[in-house]
Amino acid sequence: AAVLRNERLTRDGQPREVRHLELDLCGSGIDYAPGDAIAVQPRNPPAAVDALLYTLGVADPHARLCVTPNSPLWRAWLGAHDTTAHEIFSTRLDVFGVARRPFFALLAHFATDSDEKERLEEFGDPQGVDELAAYATRPRRTCAEVLADFRSARPPLARYLDLIPPLRQRYFSISSSPLLH
Repeated sequence: AAVLRNERLTRDGQPREVRHLELDLCGSGIDYAPGDAIAVQPRNPPAAVDALLYTLGVADPHARLCVTPNSPLWRAWLGAHDTTAHEIFSTRLDVFGVARRPFFALLAHFATDSDEKERLEEFGDPQGVDELAAYATRPRRTCAEVLADFRSARPPLARYLDLIPPLRQRYFSISSSPLLH
């Protein structure tokens, strides 16, 4: 749907951003009522994805590859299909979401530098809650930023599906009446 209006309702500098959006649903056949929700499938910014793939050393992010995920969640959602690294990192992985404990624990297995490995293991250990909060949680450090910081931790491309959470749909409430439009 085309965006007709996108207006920020909260002031700049506030931690939470609230927006008023108006979408053009004419001819879409979509019926809705106040209180319904709309699902939006986000995409990661292309330039940021390009920069991350460069950092990860992906030689040709647009080369075709066949992905067969290991996890049941990914198999159900992604299936085995022909895709590119750029598409996976743009539309499937929440690489710009805040890194969580399981990400660090899994990433530690791929670190070749002993100091980096030890640090990642600290963040991935439940005993390292204070270190994790200081490094990732409070500053809201993303998976992409962690991967840039820990350059020796480079899993094979297929393993990123195990490391990074999926980029999920976001649901927003519909507060207008279709009778007004």
